[in-house]
Amino acid sequence: PPQHGSLSYPQQQGSEAVEATALVEASMRPSAADINPREKRRQLTRASDPFPVRLFRLLSDLESSGESQDIASFTASGQAFQIFKPLEFMTDVAPRYFRQKHYSSFTRQLNCYGFHKVSRGPDKGAFCHQNFQRDKPELCKSIAAKVTEDYRSARVAEMHKLHSTNDS
Repeated sequence: PPQHGSLSYPQQQGSEAVEATALVEASMRPSAADINPREKRRQLTRASDPFPVRLFRLLSDLESSGESQDIASFTASGQAFQIFKPLEFMTDVAPRYFRQKHYSSFTRQLNCYGFHKVSRGPDKGAFCHQNFQRDKPELCKSIAAKVTEDYRSARVAEMHKLHSTNDS
């Protein structure tokens, strides 16, 4: 009989043996519940996806599952999104998609990507961006983080310093 570690399997023929081996090996892998929370979040987050793409996925997932739409959702127009319960959003929903733990950090990230809070009209209090629309997911891929003038100035000064040091 084939062996895996210290386990032995009953003797089976052909594809049945392969299926049995695969089932046993799969049952030996750690389940999502066994993975530590940080690793689980890392797997769900896909850190390679930019913030706006993960945000769009979060809102779309909530909408398609019908889950937690009382916490956050796109507005009726689809031109903005609203977070109705910030505390629940940051504890129950956001950790599956983002590393931020505080609502203020999350809103700072929104600001870095050019999102604005709607101040008038039916979407008042919601966050919007011209390239973040419910029915146009491809647009959110074009949203880039803003580079602040202070950061840009510091990088230019650093480059000048490096070049002047190398020229000597």
